[in-house]
Amino acid sequence: MSDNMVLKDKGAGGRSGWIGANLEKVRAIRAAVPGATVNDVVLAVIGGAMRHYLKGRKELPKATLKAASPVNTRSEKASAGAAGNNISVVTFPLATDVGDPLERLRTVQRLEARLLNAL
Repeated sequence: MSDNMVLKDKGAGGRSGWIGANLEKVRAIRAAVPGATVNDVVLAVIGGAMRHYLKGRKELPKATLKAASPVNTRSEKASAGAAGNNISVVTFPLATDVGDPLERLRTVQRLEARLLNAL
């Protein structure tokens, strides 16, 4: 296990965890797909990890897995001079159904942009 990885038992068989990442490496990956964001890279990496894990267990579903994430839904115009946040939870596809890592990032970027533009 990596020195920067933490897993904690949550009882009843559940676990949560997190791992650090080098932001410069994440930005380099982002640069490979025009229009991609750091968040797109994070979602694509999570999707790749989940794909690898589930495929190894022969439990990879045909449809993509999704992840819920908080997003700021306050427009820039509404933010001018206003205090506070306007937070919503959006479900993003992880593209676990896409095998190629760069194609997975392209897919996540395209779908995430479509979802965020609809808010």
